[in-house]
Amino acid sequence: YQIDSPLNIYNNPSNLFVAGFIGSPAINQLRGKITAKGNKFFFVTENFKMEIPNAKKLEKYIGSDIIMGIRPEDIYDAEYDQMAEFPQSAKAHCEVVEPMGNEFIVFLKTANAKLTARFDPKKFPKMDENIPITFDMKKVHFFDVKTEIKI
Repeated sequence: YQIDSPLNIYNNPSNLFVAGFIGSPAINQLRGKITAKGNKFFFVTENFKMEIPNAKKLEKYIGSDIIMGIRPEDIYDAEYDQMAEFPQSAKAHCEVVEPMGNEFIVFLKTANAKLTARFDPKKFPKMDENIPITFDMKKVHFFDVKTEIKI
């Protein structure tokens, strides 16, 4: 469990349960591995390889399975990713788009995960197509697979 202000809990969850419990839509959870090349660290799945900024704390997880959590608002339509602090590109299949007025809730699918994103309502995403998306890797959370504690 975690006792803190709602904003602190949302931005710095102590474990996977707390991360998934706080926020709507819920945080996305992707399983992958940590790899390194030189002094750069990467989160790797079947579909993508994304560089992780300031990842020294993940050094002991190189080669290990890990869970990455990313909030829906930290996944962008790649055309409109200027707000991302550390953008990393990927592609995902757009299954459903829910227009909410001030945003689109976009349901995406990759080979090994289903994702929910919140897009600004600038352009309606193309459903039933692979679309370019951007992850803000500065905003992700990493969790130990066995303990589910935030790293």
